[in-house]
Amino acid sequence: MKTLEEMAGRFADRLNRDIICPCGHTHRADIDYVLIGEDAVKCVPRVMRRKGYTKALILADENTWEVAGKTVRDVIRKSKFKSWNHVYQRGGEVLCADEVAMDEGAEAFLACPERPDVIITVGTGSLNDLGKEIADRMHVRCWNVATAASMDGFASTVAALTRGNLKVTEYYLPPEVIIGDTKILKTAPREMTLAGIADMAAKYNARLDWRISRIINDEYYCDMIADGMLAVTDDIIDLALAAPEEGEFSDALLERLMEGLVLSGVYMSYAGNSRAASGAEHHFSHFWEMWLQVNGKPPIYHGVKVGVGAMTMAELYPCYLGFKIDEAKARKRLEEFDEEAEIETLKQVYGAAAPMLLADYSYGKQDRLNRLPVEIEKQAQIEEEIRAMMPRLKRMQQALRHIGARTRWEELPNIGEEQAREAMRYCKAMRPQFTLLQLIHDTAFPIEKFEEAWVKGLEYKEDTMEENQSKVEEMIVEEQVQVEAPAPKKRGRKPGSKNKPKVEKPVAEAPKRRGRPKKTEAQPEQAPVAEAPKAVRKKKEELPYWLL
Repeated sequence: MKTLEEMAGRFADRLNRDIICPCGHTHRADIDYVLIGEDAVKCVPRVMRRKGYTKALILADENTWEVAGKTVRDVIRKSKFKSWNHVYQRGGEVLCADEVAMDEGAEAFLACPERPDVIITVGTGSLNDLGKEIADRMHVRCWNVATAASMDGFASTVAALTRGNLKVTEYYLPPEVIIGDTKILKTAPREMTLAGIADMAAKYNARLDWRISRIINDEYYCDMIADGMLAVTDDIIDLALAAPEEGEFSDALLERLMEGLVLSGVYMSYAGNSRAASGAEHHFSHFWEMWLQVNGKPPIYHGVKVGVGAMTMAELYPCYLGFKIDEAKARKRLEEFDEEAEIETLKQVYGAAAPMLLADYSYGKQDRLNRLPVEIEKQAQIEEEIRAMMPRLKRMQQALRHIGARTRWEELPNIGEEQAREAMRYCKAMRPQFTLLQLIHDTAFPIEKFEEAWVKGLEYKEDTMEENQSKVEEMIVEEQVQVEAPAPKKRGRKPGSKNKPKVEKPVAEAPKRRGRPKKTEAQPEQAPVAEAPKAVRKKKEELPYWLL
């Protein structure tokens, strides 16, 4: 068991201090303690004492209260400090970080007999986001005790909230203290840990997209941030490759995974944006999350969707290698681009979420035309970046398949072929971050052919796509014939007959698609709540889209 000093020391040089970086920026993450290890939760009273706190409000839901909330309450009270708790009751439904939950938490704070010094949220995802918003409203700091290593938002300065049935991202102070007790993390469902590993695996794609944008747009880039993120991701992928295919994960993996997820938020704070942690793979996840929410479907863990996006991009990057840009064709396509028609299409695709999306729409024709000469000039440099990342992308693919993570769109509950195709075509509009998805549209890469191969589970080969499509159509026809053909009559044999019954030849099965079998069970993360909000607070200034 590590001491408080040992756990705190691992992050001490990166927290709550100004870091003068060679990149020319001064980095800072306003977090006092990150404590990760066995029995880390027992350090809560000691840290409270160091901060001068004596009273705490614990926020939890029905599950996290049983997993860790009671333990947090007990260790606080044993130290003679005061605590009150509010457990969100949703009758088995998933807790959503919406206006109802925000107001409910604020009312619980105000109902305490004495004003709490700190809010301690016990959980991940929605509870983490709720703690940030409620603490900001009540003018106190929040802490977080993680119950699963499932997402990278622990240390981030933003919260994903639902206002007016639409997901928005808002600025907040990060938690003052983050605790990841490996005893608690070990009790989380395996699917939640898989989501965390997939969220970390996406950092390879994020780094590559960041470097591509640096080359094309001269975007700010920090080697210290990018290299730090790369190092922890490498460790997690190595540990995942050595992990069992099923059952519990090791303490070493859980500890390093939790560190990586926390560092993702720290590095986002350093950069002032999410470049170190997210790229085009997150745009796929955001698109599917938005679609599920708008259509009232059960949510899926964020990291699960990110992992599918990461695997998709890992297939797309190598396809761009060797693609020769036809400047005349690309320029003609850009000049013919109808932005008004595109906006109308986005309104149809995004539905209720379209107004928020289009408020910062920045996919203009002239910007794309201005980029094209640079994209042509720098193509060899971009290909060099992709080749340099390919060994890591292949290890990432091997790791996610090895541990049984979901790797294809068919494995996402309630996501059909239409949502897969729409994500491929329109998820780039979710954020104005420049990624490979924008690059391929600027340069007239045959993304339609890649989409067809990806949707059908075929290997992308530009020269043989027509042949592959023909095979798919033949398979469909054969399946229809087999279904419609009448079943042969059964012919038994008379008792005592020496003639053996005729055995029908088995019908050949169609070739199997790549990827794991589709899972049908929905994995909860956040779900829309039908109850109307008690009070609608004026919306905070939203995070600019380029920072998301």
